[in-house]
Amino acid sequence: MAQKKKGFISRMIEGPERSDSYARSTLPGNRWELGWDVFRNNLGKMVGINMLMLLFMLPLFIILFLRYTNIQYYALMMPFSQNIGVGYPAVPMYPGIVEQIHLTANQSTLIYIPIAGAVASVGISGGMYVMRNMVWSEGVFVGTDFWTGVKKNFLVVFLSTTLYSVLLLMSIFSISYANYITATGNGTWWLTLATILSYVMLAFFTIVYLYMLSFGVTYELKFKGLLKNSAIMAIALVPTNLFFAAFAFITIILMLLGNIFISLGLIAFILFGLSGALLIWTNYTQWTFDKFVNDKVPGAIKNRGIYNKNASDDETADFSFERSTLGKRPIKPITDYDVEIIEIPETFSRADLRRLEESKAAMRKASDDYVNDVLSGKINEKTLPDLKVDESEADEDEIDASTNSTEDK
Repeated sequence: MAQKKKGFISRMIEGPERSDSYARSTLPGNRWELGWDVFRNNLGKMVGINMLMLLFMLPLFIILFLRYTNIQYYALMMPFSQNIGVGYPAVPMYPGIVEQIHLTANQSTLIYIPIAGAVASVGISGGMYVMRNMVWSEGVFVGTDFWTGVKKNFLVVFLSTTLYSVLLLMSIFSISYANYITATGNGTWWLTLATILSYVMLAFFTIVYLYMLSFGVTYELKFKGLLKNSAIMAIALVPTNLFFAAFAFITIILMLLGNIFISLGLIAFILFGLSGALLIWTNYTQWTFDKFVNDKVPGAIKNRGIYNKNASDDETADFSFERSTLGKRPIKPITDYDVEIIEIPETFSRADLRRLEESKAAMRKASDDYVNDVLSGKINEKTLPDLKVDESEADEDEIDASTNSTEDK
């Protein structure tokens, strides 16, 4: 039966009619499209996440501000900042004085970074969890999901951040001390080499730390396995890791360029600097997991949030495959479920939706456990007979209905 064409008023209210192919063309088909789709459709949520993370970053910002004020204070106390009576400062020959000021300021302030990192772990664990759900195209309530992420991932984020803070301090102190020795004229070639290696190790530690955050919110791993896998990924994908790490923290890079870029970078950082960095890095690492990890993890789902825009070309073949294998899969009788089926009232709250989702997850788990028990021989179950559908007589509506029922089961 032909579909009745919408009237003018209906088209103005509901918008123009869109074909299925047009709808598929608007969905993200790769990681770049997915990242942009998440950003533009969740901009308000990303600003909210960024504000929450900035709140827990305040101790770190205070430490950096104290370091800056200490450098200014030590500079004012040095002889080269005094006037000699004609309006020009005296600049005596004190080799290494600038490097000594930075070394002293670093030792007196940056030593508290691990404490600030412990506080920042609260914001990072919540932000990473929300961003992972966004990249997976799952529904997100910023406040609820943020604290859910804190409960689930704080320990692994705290341990990762503490380890990174210690390694960061070691690298910064070694670089500052090497610069001071070199500036006083006592440096050697091996000291210069050690400085270069310190910068390389600092970049390596940063990439490993970022991978630890992504692994921690995606998989259940012991800390030793978390560190090992992160180090492997950091070494195996050096060029892309460096590119996406720089891309993720583009707002900080803008502030370091100076001039007008400081204002632009600062505004962008306050609005979505941290949440945007997590979005870029999470989206990138999910691609690496799909490519190198998920095939080895039982039950892992690849390409979450990405749609196959060419599915209509092979639509009939895909559906016939599902029908042919439906009867070979053991099905748990509905009377054997020990899960309460939640019914949503006409007026419902977020708590009702949460209970419904928990009920659905419990039913899926019970069904999967039943299938695994049958396949492993723990339960003897006679599977359904093979279903045969006459392809010539099955119209499009019947195919859609059979597919939906398969997905529901």
